[in-house]
Amino acid sequence: MVICFKSFFREELSIHEIQVAMDNGEITSKELVMYYLYRIAKYDQNGPKINSMLEINPEAIFIAEGLDNERKLKGVRGPLHGIPVVLKDNIETKDSMHTRREPLH
Repeated sequence: MVICFKSFFREELSIHEIQVAMDNGEITSKELVMYYLYRIAKYDQNGPKINSMLEINPEAIFIAEGLDNERKLKGVRGPLHGIPVVLKDNIETKDSMHTRREPLH
């Protein structure tokens, strides 16, 4: 299945380019998350099946919507506001992700 995204989206984008586009209303964080989820599905789980993503936050789209709303109401917190990130599996986060590895004994 092919999904069409806005022409803004391309393989490589800088954080600055993304933030400018969000500030100008060209894209939203939700659209950005959906674009990257599509690419993960296309390349990591299908196609070449890279299998590099151990877990994807099931709340990513909802979090992005909340950050879009916060951007409108309060402004941007910082340069990574609304930017999805990929973390190595040994970095602990404050959400429900379960990829943190326990030490070997």
